[in-house]
Amino acid sequence: MNSQSNRRAGALALALYCSTLATALALWPSRGSAEGALAVGVPRNVAESGVAIGYSYDYATAQEATEAAMTRCRQRGNETTPSIAGLCVQVGRTFHNQCAVIAMDKEAGTPGYGWGIAPTQSKAAEIALANCEALAGADRRGACEVTSTACDGDAK
Repeated sequence: MNSQSNRRAGALALALYCSTLATALALWPSRGSAEGALAVGVPRNVAESGVAIGYSYDYATAQEATEAAMTRCRQRGNETTPSIAGLCVQVGRTFHNQCAVIAMDKEAGTPGYGWGIAPTQSKAAEIALANCEALAGADRRGACEVTSTACDGDAK
């Protein structure tokens, strides 16, 4: 093999390597392409049965995020009240570069729970607490507190 053939072979190998690397990087999930989802299982009487909530964040696709949130919701339902697991549904659409916050009244036998999804953690917490307080009842409104926070992608 002469030097010109060696250069061609080297150039071809470099081009193939660069092409493979570019494809791999395009398929690799980055925080900028992250997806999240929220799923809840709500029975008729939350105070009696509780509520199941599952969330996911930083998934490569909306479908993966939805499946993960639904799986977590069902698992939590099965851990507390198995009949709740079958009630799990996705809340709204998947979210991208946003935060999901869950707020609850932690005392057993109370109906307060809520969630919020927003571009910032503080705004999502504000929404979640307001939703929890609306369901908690007048005597339990002050008992609602943020219990979980998940920020997807570049959200803070």
